[in-house]
Amino acid sequence: MNARIAGSYYRNILILFSGTLIAQLLPILITPILTRLYSPEQFGKFGFMLGCILFTVVIYTLKFEQVIFILGRNRKKVISFIRYMLIQIFVLFLFSLFLILIFFTFFEKYVVYSLWDALIIILGALTLASYTVFRSYLNWNGEYRVIRSKTIKQTFIVSLVQISLGILAVLKGSGLILGDLSGKVFVAVSTIKEIPWGKASFSRSKSVYFIKKYSHFLIFQFPASLVTVATNYLPMILIPFFFSVKEAGVYFLVFKVVMSPISIIGLSFLDVFKVKAQESISDAGNCREVYLTTLRSLVLIGSLIFISLYFFSDVLFNIVFGDSWSSAGVIASIFAPLAAVRFVAGPLSYILILKERLFVNLIFQIILCINVVLCITFADDIKAFVFSYSLISTCLYMLLLLYSYKLSKGDVTV
Repeated sequence: MNARIAGSYYRNILILFSGTLIAQLLPILITPILTRLYSPEQFGKFGFMLGCILFTVVIYTLKFEQVIFILGRNRKKVISFIRYMLIQIFVLFLFSLFLILIFFTFFEKYVVYSLWDALIIILGALTLASYTVFRSYLNWNGEYRVIRSKTIKQTFIVSLVQISLGILAVLKGSGLILGDLSGKVFVAVSTIKEIPWGKASFSRSKSVYFIKKYSHFLIFQFPASLVTVATNYLPMILIPFFFSVKEAGVYFLVFKVVMSPISIIGLSFLDVFKVKAQESISDAGNCREVYLTTLRSLVLIGSLIFISLYFFSDVLFNIVFGDSWSSAGVIASIFAPLAAVRFVAGPLSYILILKERLFVNLIFQIILCINVVLCITFADDIKAFVFSYSLISTCLYMLLLLYSYKLSKGDVTV
């Protein structure tokens, strides 16, 4: 990678990273307030509903938004595809709304807390799915400053609404999730005007073309993404059954203030890496230089993540969140190696998508999901679960990192 390209590469990462850093710093700063306004049970409900929303988003999008990055630089084709995506999302939303209204008694008794919660889930999924498509376009178009600005504004809105609902005790049972969705609604609505809709038309034949052309995403990437969401959020659903609701809330706090921010910071690298890697693959047939450049930066930051979590989280959680949340610090320290390795492997593993190794990615996600189920089933307590889950998952991500590196050089044929 020459000096000019490298400079542009790091500048784009810095633009997204600075916005993401600000966006993640505020939620962490207000979390001590939220832990005093909302109970562990309400945090548990937040985790459950957020998991349902993210799961539904995958169903609405079918992960077709990733196709945008392999359509090349044909703007009309990309805009046409976005039109198709929005129609698909809305049709699936109407279908899920129909199912909920018909079977609301079942949903209320077995799936969610109430019909109101079910409606929040599908409306939130509609918003987030649309935002996912819009963000993909902004990323494809290289509008990193716009992404940064919207990310920061979203965070301020989320924080303000969550604190306000907590203080006023208005809809407090759903305050955390409503606050989270309010920011996404703002970003989704404000992003609509960023897309030049008049640049391309849309027709039924184009819809059929897109479905046939990229059906392999539906076959492989769609189930892989469903399994990924299940892997991340199954603990919030299963811990109350195997241990207690309070421990589910504690686990979600760690996920919220540690694992989730780390993943989102990694997204800044991913947003730039997948564009530059695709360009390198198109030009040279491999992306080894881009891969190694990104790897060095990720390893440096990943090392800092490990040191911070392993040595200081126990004390910091106790001071910041209070004695009742001290067990969250212990869990965070156990998660240290997994957090660091996943931070490094996450963005770089996107090369599996660019190289269309969708089946390999699917198998990997299934193994991770099975690992969650087995670890929580055979653990005697929450600490035993977290230890076994962290250890095995760290080893799996190391293997994924090795495979993605070989793939970047073009050494892998499978």
